Amino acid sequence: MTAQDANLQADSLKNLLHSQQGKERYRIYQQLDSAYIQLDDFDTRMTNFNEWVEYAHSQKDIEQESNARMVRMAAYTNANRLKDTKTPTWDEDLAFWREHELWDKYASVNVTYLQNLLLVGKMDEALNVAQEQYEFFKKKDLNYGIGAMAHIIGTIYYYQERTEECIDFLRESVQRLKKEKTSVQILEGYRTLSLILAIGGHTEEAEKWLNEWREVLEANFKDNVGAWFNYNINAAYVHMHMGDYGKAEEYIRKCEQMSPQLGDAVLSKYLTYSAWSQLYQLQKDYPNAIKALDSTRVYVENSAVTLEGYLRERAELAWTGGLHDISSEAWRELYFHNDSIQKTKIAAQVDELRTQYEVDKFKAEKKRNRNYFLFALGGCILLFLLLGGTVYYNRMITKKNRGLYRQIKAQDRLAEELEQMRRHYEALSLSQPPTLVETEEINDKTVPLLPGNQQQRELVARLHEYLLRDQNFTKIDINRESLLSALSTNKNALTEAVKAVTGKKPMEYIREMQLEEARRMLDKHPELTVEAVALDCGFNTAHTFYRLFRKQYDISPAEYRKMAGTLEV
Repeated sequence: MTAQDANLQADSLKNLLHSQQGKERYRIYQQLDSAYIQLDDFDTRMTNFNEWVEYAHSQKDIEQESNARMVRMAAYTNANRLKDTKTPTWDEDLAFWREHELWDKYASVNVTYLQNLLLVGKMDEALNVAQEQYEFFKKKDLNYGIGAMAHIIGTIYYYQERTEECIDFLRESVQRLKKEKTSVQILEGYRTLSLILAIGGHTEEAEKWLNEWREVLEANFKDNVGAWFNYNINAAYVHMHMGDYGKAEEYIRKCEQMSPQLGDAVLSKYLTYSAWSQLYQLQKDYPNAIKALDSTRVYVENSAVTLEGYLRERAELAWTGGLHDISSEAWRELYFHNDSIQKTKIAAQVDELRTQYEVDKFKAEKKRNRNYFLFALGGCILLFLLLGGTVYYNRMITKKNRGLYRQIKAQDRLAEELEQMRRHYEALSLSQPPTLVETEEINDKTVPLLPGNQQQRELVARLHEYLLRDQNFTKIDINRESLLSALSTNKNALTEAVKAVTGKKPMEYIREMQLEEARRMLDKHPELTVEAVALDCGFNTAHTFYRLFRKQYDISPAEYRKMAGTLEV
């Protein structure tokens, strides 16, 4: 399919997609994925997968949702888009399979994750995860999961040269997985176990597993040419290590016969020639070993890393066989090959740096211009907000202050009325006997009896009279001692009397009178400054006056005066 055909097909399928339901819609999702593969459009593939998952979830179709999640995960791996060996939806996918107890798929994706860890060299981390999963599956007695994890653990032990432990786990893996008759992983288990046993000299057991492997293929993979090719190539290596070179040659020839059936399978031809080279090398037939190795060159020519390995192996093989001219030629070619690679890398790095510099320069200029614009725009917005906030704040403060001022003036009127009634009552109470009832009718109004006893009320009345006389309460030097002397009383009697009648301490009572006088002066004497009013009313500093005034009336002196000048109450 050409890119144009794939585009047309994708557009047609997208138009059709949302009008379909059920199986037909799942089929369209699969066809869309094929089209996106042709277009090499990985991001759109992921969007298609995500929609596939969401639709299956909405239909409560667990099987389809599981398949979509599995294929999406495989797509990340095959496209080499993994980050930190996990897909972006890794945790979500695993949680899904665990929730629905789809343990075979759960195990399979964990195998993929562990293989990715091995590919990036995180062997210790892979071993820890594999061991945790192995114990998890054992507790649940999940056969496939145990076998899959045992295979990974055995493989890691092989790389760590823990041969006996490696063989034990690979045995367990094969024993478990052969119960899963169609499990492709069992084939890999047979391959690894038979080869490692042969290398370790366990020839009889290696041959036993080879025979079992063949039986599994005949039963479940009879027409799978690729599976039979892998069996034959591995059987050749097993018999090489067993010293049965004739049998090894027989299996290699079977691989040669099967290779054309695999189409243009470069890997099969490469593996076949490599096996011939290995066989000739074991037989110490170095010229033929080098000839077979040379046949692999055409398959590694376009890969710098593989070509380097080929040249190194050719040089070492020729040197071992005493073919020094060929060895020298191979070493020389390897040197120039590596030198060429190094120069190419340096040139590529220079080009990359130059390109990156130009790109970074362009991005920096673009970003700088954008930042200038955003800064100017932000400044305008900020100024506008500050202006609006200031206007709004001033309006709210003015509204609040007006309310407070009206409330204070209303309290003033009420206080004046109560003071008139109190004085009238006190005048009457001085001529009444001590058994006076708690309330009296005065001018058609019921006046409550003031707190405290007769003596305390008289003492507070004298205090009030003294403070008002010559406005003593406004004197800065007024204190408790001067009060006691003027009233001919003691500290306790004065404190108890004022507390009983007014609910305040003597100095608090005086301070309240000073604040009330200051407020009246602010109303009636606009020509005086706030500081002058504070001093006239007995405050040492304007700061103290401001603090106490705001505490008493919840408004500052300046704000109060401003309201007094603009409102008529």
